[in-house]
Amino acid sequence: MKTLVVTGDVGGAKCVFTCLQKLQESSEVYVVENGFISTQKSKLKNINWIEGSFDSVVDFLDKEEINNLLFSTSVHDKLALRIARVCKELGIKTYCLLDNWMNYRYRLEMDGEGLFSPTKYLVMDKIAFDESVKEGISKDILEVVGQPCLSNMSEYLKNKVKDGKKESRLEKRIGFVCEPVENDQGRDSQNPNFRGYTEFDVLNHLFNFFEKVPDVKVLILAHPRNELEKLKDYVKKNSKGVRNEIVQNMDSLSLLLNCDGVVGMSSILLYQSWLLGKNVISLQPGLVSDKFNFLENFNGIMCNKTAESISIDLGIWMKRLNEGDNLPQIELIGQHERAIQNILEVIKNSDL
Repeated sequence: MKTLVVTGDVGGAKCVFTCLQKLQESSEVYVVENGFISTQKSKLKNINWIEGSFDSVVDFLDKEEINNLLFSTSVHDKLALRIARVCKELGIKTYCLLDNWMNYRYRLEMDGEGLFSPTKYLVMDKIAFDESVKEGISKDILEVVGQPCLSNMSEYLKNKVKDGKKESRLEKRIGFVCEPVENDQGRDSQNPNFRGYTEFDVLNHLFNFFEKVPDVKVLILAHPRNELEKLKDYVKKNSKGVRNEIVQNMDSLSLLLNCDGVVGMSSILLYQSWLLGKNVISLQPGLVSDKFNFLENFNGIMCNKTAESISIDLGIWMKRLNEGDNLPQIELIGQHERAIQNILEVIKNSDL
């Protein structure tokens, strides 16, 4: 069996990347050099790499007999979807892996060529399944498989238990999960995709609140697509004396597990932190789009959507931090443990 792999943005690319080692046990794998996955070359052994242009991939498909395409889509990058359409025309089975809870339909039509129906649309849970159906995706192509990047949550949980209490320190460490909101959805309503806020609005609210709270340090976890210099400049000018540090290029979850609490907007890292028992709050002041509401599905994650009540909600959340971590979500962690095996089984069974 021969499988072509193409990805784009970090989230989906990481999910596909996590599956590749196991996929190689049953298939010869060809990976298109595009986006985040191209930066992981040194970690991938015995992989065949294809130059990451549309024409190069089409030429490759003309010469090589490929059985399956495993792909993930992006907010802006159309390459994976364009290649998926070509593969379908050639009779190649296509498997689209979705890494979160939003843009179910948009991801399959963002190239302007109409709704694409892959052989299977692989989603992480029943919430994603039901929401996909609401957006017009056929039940026949949907498969709940879990989220591959969450398949190792049990290992993080074991390490957390083994490590015991966090290192003794006087200050509270607050982990802030940053996202490139302004770049992706714009800074104001002139952009039709505007969320109603940007990451800078949320940071401003955080600094306003923690300015009055002693012994706090905010660790700002930069997203790979954040404009780092712009982020640094904003923080330098607006931190109001709040101790902070911008962190990048490290094990994000390990960092967050060593924090007393986790703040963010709509990143899946908030969900992961909550699964492992951290106190989590999502701040989306002025949110105008329901598609970013998905964290409200999980009882225990605090969610704020109004600027006027942020200080009140942060105050309540800080009291929870003083009570320590919560119990981990063992049942939900278990649902994701078999994600990689589930994905490979779907591909294998479709080939029968």
